[in-house]
Amino acid sequence: LKNLRYLNLSFNKIKNIDKLIKLTNLETLELTGNPIKKFDLLEN
Repeated sequence: LKNLRYLNLSFNKIKNIDKLIKLTNLETLELTGNPIKKFDLLEN
């Protein structure tokens, strides 16, 4: 989330949108009960 906030302040809005889409996917994974895969995506 800290990285997302940094991107939000940057000039690269398109990359920020991509990160937000990935965040939505992480939220979906959290609901599937697979925290290990969620953690792996957070590391990337």
